[in-house]
Amino acid sequence: MFGALTFGGTFEVNAADWYYLGENTDGEQYSVDNSSVVKDDRVATMWIRVNETNGEHYLELVRINRVNYTMQTLDVKPFHADGTPYAADEFYFDNTVDTIPEGSMGEELFYLVWGEEIVSYSQQCTECNKVNN
Repeated sequence: MFGALTFGGTFEVNAADWYYLGENTDGEQYSVDNSSVVKDDRVATMWIRVNETNGEHYLELVRINRVNYTMQTLDVKPFHADGTPYAADEFYFDNTVDTIPEGSMGEELFYLVWGEEIVSYSQQCTECNKVNN
């Protein structure tokens, strides 16, 4: 997900409300900070924590677009197994907007946030027009 992150200083999310999301096929465990979730009917942002199998972890600020069914990494804060943050020149992260793969942890997160099947904005508007007409 990331390879040589660039960020300055240290950072830590002191979440009081971590919710365990699950484990991916590589054995990485995902949690979401419920207290960081900011959403409306189209977009949500939140911090997630990914515990890697080697004991390291990273915090990732993600944006999920409900309408386009996409996910984007906005920031990443990686930590060594002993809890110390990576140096500023040790990592890079990709902030490309990607379609959420079926069966992925991103899809799990999507359903956690909106609790429903994927409905495109045009489908929503069609349904609204039926009700309003």
